[in-house]
Amino acid sequence: MRGVLAASFLVFWICECGPFSLMMGGSSPPSPTPRGGSGEWAGGEVGQAGDKKGFTILRVLSEGGTSGQKDGKQKPKGEKLASVLMNLDPRNYPTPSAAKREIRKGAILVNGARGRVDQVVHLGSEQIAVQGRTSTTFKALGGPPFNIKVVHQDNHVAVVIKPPGVCTHPPPHSGQVVVGQTTADRMTMSVAVPYFVTPSQDGTEKMLWRPMVVHRLDKLTEGVQIVAKTKQAAVDLQAQFVARSVHKRYIAVVEGSPENDEGTIDLPVAGRSAV
Repeated sequence: MRGVLAASFLVFWICECGPFSLMMGGSSPPSPTPRGGSGEWAGGEVGQAGDKKGFTILRVLSEGGTSGQKDGKQKPKGEKLASVLMNLDPRNYPTPSAAKREIRKGAILVNGARGRVDQVVHLGSEQIAVQGRTSTTFKALGGPPFNIKVVHQDNHVAVVIKPPGVCTHPPPHSGQVVVGQTTADRMTMSVAVPYFVTPSQDGTEKMLWRPMVVHRLDKLTEGVQIVAKTKQAAVDLQAQFVARSVHKRYIAVVEGSPENDEGTIDLPVAGRSAV
């Protein structure tokens, strides 16, 4: 038998994302303020605004406020911020590279200011907190390049149908064309999805700035694609695809009458070998 282009692609999957902590509120949280008149850091609290627009303090790993020299005691010896993070929260910062990555991304605050990789901190005298995005200002401009159907949507993920003939992401360029300015760039799922998938509710911990397609499908294939709205959902879903724990089922149109109900077809599709 001779295979014809796949007509649809159905993905059956189980999303086992961890619990999500929601901080709901009607107004923007107040910014951390110094102690009256002294200029000394008063300490931020969970729910207060971070140092980036749309970011909020999610956790306080270590409280500050003491000088470390009370009763004649010397100030404790400082440690690099990455090492301190590994000691305070080994689950989220298991290695130096993981800790440094979060520091570089601006997720760690020391006394209300963004921490640095080379920074030396003193436990007890400086507050160390974690901030994350809890609101977004992203808005898709103009009209969508094409219509897509949303079959499921909640506060953390969405499931959409990719139509045939469009790519998941913009094609690579030589470097002289700005991505997003060509027709080919706009005829992609990454551009179309934000017009139909709504962001997470304000207050959702570590929400993404814009909804993100977790996996790709071939241009000529129609079928289900999963969209993440939060960082945790994106990480968990991508890990499932890497581990091949996501069950996929393909439905194809064939020409003629197959002799057997089951079999293996090992031939190039559209002149390209499967890898």
